[in-house]
Amino acid sequence: MTEKEMLQRMLMDMSLLKKLITDHIKNEQRPDTTKEILTVEECAELTGLKKSTLYRLTHERKIPFFKPNGNRVFFRRADILAWLQSNRVASSDEIDKAAADHLVANRKLYGRRY
Repeated sequence: MTEKEMLQRMLMDMSLLKKLITDHIKNEQRPDTTKEILTVEECAELTGLKKSTLYRLTHERKIPFFKPNGNRVFFRRADILAWLQSNRVASSDEIDKAAADHLVANRKLYGRRY
């Protein structure tokens, strides 16, 4: 094996090692999606909200949470996902369709002006 071939082999091995290390780091940083009870930090990562915002929402009782011993705050994953989905805003098309359906359903109240 020539020196050039040895260098190429070493570069290929180093590239493979770099890829393996990068993949391992990505897997380590991936949040555990099977965990049912979340800490404030995990909830912040799940929702994209800051910890201070989560604490404010718990203080205002606008988000579901638990305080088992009266000091640490925990969240149930299913409750947080349901809370996120409950704050959905309707699109313009959905609002227009609902308005049209309302007018058709209540034709007697509005007369035949349309």
